[in-house]
Amino acid sequence: MPSLAQTSNGTIYLFWSYQATGSTHSQIYYRTLKAGTWSAYTQVTSTTSMNDTYPSAAVGRDGTLWLVWTRDNDTVSGTTPVMRQLVYKTLKYGVWSQETSITSATDVNWNWQPSVMVGKDGVERLAFAKGQSATGHYQINYMSYNGNGWSPPNPVVSLCNGTFCSGDVNPSIMQDRNGTLWLFWSRNVVVSSTQSTFVIYGKYSVDGGAHWNSVETALTAVSCGTTSCVDSQYPAAVQSNNSGIDQNIWTFYSTDPSVTGFDIWGLKTTNPISPIHDVAVSLISLSSYSGFWYAGGFPAIGQSANLTVNVTVKNLGDFPENVMVTLTITNSTSYGLGPTSVQLSAGASAVVSFKWKTVFDATKPGWYGISAAAANVPGETLGNTPDNSMTVTHFVHVLPPGDVDQDGSTTANDVSQIKYAYGAQPCSVHPENPICYLYSPYFDISGSGTVDAVAISVAIAHYGIFT
Repeated sequence: MPSLAQTSNGTIYLFWSYQATGSTHSQIYYRTLKAGTWSAYTQVTSTTSMNDTYPSAAVGRDGTLWLVWTRDNDTVSGTTPVMRQLVYKTLKYGVWSQETSITSATDVNWNWQPSVMVGKDGVERLAFAKGQSATGHYQINYMSYNGNGWSPPNPVVSLCNGTFCSGDVNPSIMQDRNGTLWLFWSRNVVVSSTQSTFVIYGKYSVDGGAHWNSVETALTAVSCGTTSCVDSQYPAAVQSNNSGIDQNIWTFYSTDPSVTGFDIWGLKTTNPISPIHDVAVSLISLSSYSGFWYAGGFPAIGQSANLTVNVTVKNLGDFPENVMVTLTITNSTSYGLGPTSVQLSAGASAVVSFKWKTVFDATKPGWYGISAAAANVPGETLGNTPDNSMTVTHFVHVLPPGDVDQDGSTTANDVSQIKYAYGAQPCSVHPENPICYLYSPYFDISGSGTVDAVAISVAIAHYGIFT
């Protein structure tokens, strides 16, 4: 049950369910492929009394890797009912989170076979099979994550019944380059009182999963002989983006056309998902930023009043675009910079730089968030607009003057250090100064090259300011 995901630095993660030698239960393991080399096996789940299977992984716009899997107790003997529920954890900045349940451990339904994705809007979406193990009547359900928790399960596929089908399973959810969400799954279609067969079905949503089209389209046909049928199962869908050559949706699946063994086959859309209009903000970064900034600049440590904010904008579409980019800086109040225009050919990207002029005693100390937005371009669909903007909270830490230890506040300790070093100058310039060893550029608030009375008065004036 393998699942692949790729992070922004190019590292490929391969997850699968693995029962180690001597173990009676399956766990989720992974390996990474980086610079052509596979890493060793790494165990990522650790239950000792359950089975972890059906991993599904996806990477968000912020770089967070999401891993969802099925946890069941199907090796428990006796009268205990078999339970299958969904669990997830995330990998961010190289650290795995704690495991968290998505579905309730007391849910008598099986919740299993997850397929997770992260859309252009940064929302995590999950499709899975839900139903009664006793009857095999499963239905594809859909959930999304709002930043704090998962929405309630919502059926997005019509309910099967005994006269038509006995279950919908094995979902695969994806988003195409035009912003449309697609859902594929395998349906066990009843052919007769003695025969049934799995058929690949699909449907879509153009509004981010708020509504799914009512038409459920069969991608493979019912093919049955007198004693057996051809099964098509386990779809895995992906958007090809080989510009100018192949921009189709591909759905790979397992099938047995010879009814003697299964092979991997593929279907692709009749027409490519092209041409489209799509621009996106992919990155916000800072130039010459060491983790903090002093409003008005700090010449002694090389900081000017201007902080450069860089916004990377991409043209993911098939037409040249004139993109208008704006920047918003937010603390207790917000103010904007721009718009700035940039011309991008199809497939190109550019960095748009903004100068944020921090003004002494006007730019309040504190944490600032930064939002960048590329205006919607003509022809851009609803599904392609969410990635036109990006917001990073707690991005710039503006310190109060006199905060020489950069802890976010000007305290008695800061003021006393500056007072104690009064008159100190850099030893490299003035070695004859007997107290040059007390000099620190962080004490030289005025930038005069000397810890002077101005430095002391500024620190005292900002005493007690906390961020």
